[in-house]
Amino acid sequence: MAVALRLHGANSATPDELELFTPDSLMPGAELMDSLYSTYKSPPPYMGQTFVQYCYLLQINRGIMVAYLDEESSPAKSVPLAFAEDMYRRLLEWAGQLPESLAARDDMPHHAAVLHASFHSMVMELFRPFLFQRTKLARIPRPDTRPGDLFLSSSNRMVEIFRLYYTRYRDSSPIHTITWLIAPIYTAHIALRGTADTLQQRRLDFKMCIDALMALGVVLPMKEAIVRGTMGMAVLSGLMTLQESRLMLKEALKGERQAEMVGTTLTIDFQLAMEDPNGSSVDVFAKQYLAMGSSEA
Repeated sequence: MAVALRLHGANSATPDELELFTPDSLMPGAELMDSLYSTYKSPPPYMGQTFVQYCYLLQINRGIMVAYLDEESSPAKSVPLAFAEDMYRRLLEWAGQLPESLAARDDMPHHAAVLHASFHSMVMELFRPFLFQRTKLARIPRPDTRPGDLFLSSSNRMVEIFRLYYTRYRDSSPIHTITWLIAPIYTAHIALRGTADTLQQRRLDFKMCIDALMALGVVLPMKEAIVRGTMGMAVLSGLMTLQESRLMLKEALKGERQAEMVGTTLTIDFQLAMEDPNGSSVDVFAKQYLAMGSSEA
């Protein structure tokens, strides 16, 4: 999850630092995990097939990160499109071997929904550097397919997964899990950047994302910072006015004590991150949002 959220952002891991993390070490059977698994007499479902498949997915994502994390240039300049096509084929192969219990469907369990959201976030980040290239993909069987087509397809699917998950689990414990963070952040970004949906639907999606972020089981200062940063993006993008954002924020906080600002380099503007990693974080947009209120006073 955090891998995709920081892929093009500030303070991303370097290729050398990635050597410290290998998904193989998290697989059941590895020494690190054996002791953890042995503590569970009856492990929850996500520690079975879902967790193993997530480790396989991270192995592919690790290869993407090693290639894309070049401090000297953006991925579009340093990585050939052919590499993205090859990694996409690996992602499709991964999706094709998923067991029926983890298939993408309307009644999939919450941990499977998180798994599919992670998959689509990786597809989006894989092709984001090539969005404005008109080149057709040479290694994809579908004719006339461009990077933007695959990006848009995963973008639409991400929104569908978010709506499904939020509608089903908003009144139960899965809505609080931190692994769910990736879906509301991506869906909010999609709503802000503009989609085929109407403005009313985009605003509704954005409102659900804010509520989902506030429901996360993390400390208040952290999630409030993410929400304020996302609000700053909403105002700057024209999705809503400053006054409208303040009303939405007040409703989201629901009487919570305003938390002291905390700094976080979590990326929330993925498009900007490719050209300005330091200007795409929660910290930057949250401070901008606070400054908007100060300048209006």
